Amino acid sequence: MNLFDFYAGSYGFYTGLFAAIFGMSFPLILQCIQRIDEKYDSSVISQVFDNEPSYKLFKVFLFFYIICACASPLLLAKFTANVGVSYIIHCLMLLYILVISVVMVFLFRRITVYYSIEKLVKDLKISNPKKDVLVSFDLAKFA
Repeated sequence: MNLFDFYAGSYGFYTGLFAAIFGMSFPLILQCIQRIDEKYDSSVISQVFDNEPSYKLFKVFLFFYIICACASPLLLAKFTANVGVSYIIHCLMLLYILVISVVMVFLFRRITVYYSIEKLVKDLKISNPKKDVLVSFDLAKFA
């Protein structure tokens, strides 16, 4: 029995799909952060972006998908006789990839907000300038 041959290469499909998502999106996101930093010449605004919930969620989901991708061949090898459990594992993997893709869409929507100074000022809603004084000063240069 070949450990990585499940249902005519479905494990290869999951790892290939993950590699495509990770290989294209993560460098693009890092490039966007670099462009935000260059555009505003402010590490503070880049740090605010790093604290965005969608960015944090994307990184956490990618981390857990790496764990799932490593654990799934072991689980599938254990449950090859039980087709129902194998199908559930496959469905969960596909659902997880779908969730990562949706979070990635939300993250790219946040990136577009950071590219426009008007949208960024409206979106950050700096209600307490004393608390966010560094962000306020950095944005004031471009307003």
